[in-house]
Amino acid sequence: MREGFTHHRFSLKSGGGFTPHIKKLRAGFTLIEMIIVIGITAFLSALLVTYNRSSDSQIVLSVERVKVVGFLNRGKAFALERNLAKGGENVCAFGVSFNKSDGTMTIFRIGRGVSGGCGDFDPTLGGANNSPIEILTLDRRVEFKSFTCGVPPCTVSYDVAFESPYLMTHNPGSVVLGIKGRSETLTVEVGVGGEITPR
Repeated sequence: MREGFTHHRFSLKSGGGFTPHIKKLRAGFTLIEMIIVIGITAFLSALLVTYNRSSDSQIVLSVERVKVVGFLNRGKAFALERNLAKGGENVCAFGVSFNKSDGTMTIFRIGRGVSGGCGDFDPTLGGANNSPIEILTLDRRVEFKSFTCGVPPCTVSYDVAFESPYLMTHNPGSVVLGIKGRSETLTVEVGVGGEITPR
């Protein structure tokens, strides 16, 4: 029953007749019950906030790793489709360049080499006959921590090229991503056969 309502109970008098007994009922929570509920709620909220802060950086890092893998796969797809595109005969390969200083990834077209053929092309973004196609920037909280590559130096940037039709990889290596100012890292490896492996 809600507060303010009354409950009537009648009892029989010894002389015959009924005497009403009115008892007022109280509803609600006691102070102790309220303190316990508030304490439990505060404890669970603190756990949730702590979990969200640590998991937020892991989620951001994982999303950026997926973008790196997707960008590398896109570069491979361009290499596989090069002969289908108009002017594809002038393209020897496609590459992906990673730049640590500005946090960008660039897919680029690799043109013919000095000899006019594909036997001596330059597999770097800065090559004379190479041109960018797409550029993607990492989330502002994420950075490229380091690169490993088959043809050093790759301290500031890392270029990998995929040559079709067999997707021969020029300069296989790995890209290490991390949250700025923190130690958590995730790695993406590029193998000799064009395989891309997130670690």
